[in-house]
Amino acid sequence: MLSKGSFESFDLLRVKDVVDKFNLSHLFLGLLSVGLIILFADYAWMLYMYRKLPPGPIPLPLVGNTHLLPENKPWIYFEELAKKFDSPVITFWIGRNPTIWINDAWAASELLDKKAALYASRPKMLVFAELSGVGQYNLVNMHYGDRWRVHRKLTHQGVGLQQVRKYRGFQNNESQVMAYDILHDPERFVTHMERYATSVVSIIGFGRRVASISDPLITQVLAIMQRAAELNVPGKSFPMIMETFPWLAKFPRCIAPWLKPFGKGGRGSAFYYALADEANRTSQQEPCYVKQLFKEAPKYDLNATEIASLTGNLFGAGSDTSSSTLVTFALACCAFPETLPAAWEELDRVVGPDRSPSWEDEPHLPYVKAFVKEVFRWRSVAIIGGQPHSPTEDDQWNGYLIPKNSWVQGNT
Repeated sequence: MLSKGSFESFDLLRVKDVVDKFNLSHLFLGLLSVGLIILFADYAWMLYMYRKLPPGPIPLPLVGNTHLLPENKPWIYFEELAKKFDSPVITFWIGRNPTIWINDAWAASELLDKKAALYASRPKMLVFAELSGVGQYNLVNMHYGDRWRVHRKLTHQGVGLQQVRKYRGFQNNESQVMAYDILHDPERFVTHMERYATSVVSIIGFGRRVASISDPLITQVLAIMQRAAELNVPGKSFPMIMETFPWLAKFPRCIAPWLKPFGKGGRGSAFYYALADEANRTSQQEPCYVKQLFKEAPKYDLNATEIASLTGNLFGAGSDTSSSTLVTFALACCAFPETLPAAWEELDRVVGPDRSPSWEDEPHLPYVKAFVKEVFRWRSVAIIGGQPHSPTEDDQWNGYLIPKNSWVQGNT
């Protein structure tokens, strides 16, 4: 038989259970209310900024305009938006972050050329820079500052305007080898162009010629460049969705399969440093860019990742880009054969049949020079205008605000 004390204990337990449920429900409602208030305030800020920024689609809370991105070739979509909003400069929100897209050459010149010092910095790039392991150790990702100036100075020592003139001799030699290879093996003309471009850069950076199309350096470099290009294009699937939801990058790698492609290699850093270290110990060529970097390393406190980045950037700027432009040239010749007789006539008249063209012939080949420039204009090799820029201070364009540290991208 239950005692009076047992009933009292039972009643107390029931009361405690009710109180606990009441507290938990209030706690949940309180947290939900705080979350909604924060979301509302954040969206109010987004709408406030939307009115001040260049025109573009209205952003949604948290996701911005990411849901509007096409599955591929977003640069075409951005150009269509520019026409829709009748503005060469538009705003497209990647999550909570406004990105500014420049869609004609005149606006690009006004902002990125005439105000080059203001737009010399880079924005925060979570996927391309931070998750890839290179961060602020690579000039293409760096925020403007003293370290940026050091890397620019060291880069100019290798491929500045005065330096590249010294490379014309072996550029001529490599171009003659490429022409010979294409004549004897035309089916693999793309591979011969890739060998040429990779060899020129490899000689500059490492004092190492790429003599054969079977050299693994070609495929390795092109694979790294392809991966880097993919991480530079906005998207709404992994991994680029992490630019919209950066908290996805905070998960432990053991439970986040989307983070597994981002190891500690740093977009080929280990590969490029191994090449640099080998060249520094074995190359007999002088001057050799890698040897110069190792000599300067103590002075500028360069670490291994920085040396790898400085040498790897030579391939990024000069191998895949050059070979792709040569392939575009071949496409242009097939697409517009009517333009070729004038080029042939000029080459026959200036160069003749007994030698190859050289840099000394350039002033006397105006039609060929114009042809080359038209190839650059017709099919730009850089995806969505290359790397994004970021203003170091707030700027104005046609009365619109371009915020400090925002993502500013060319699309021309």
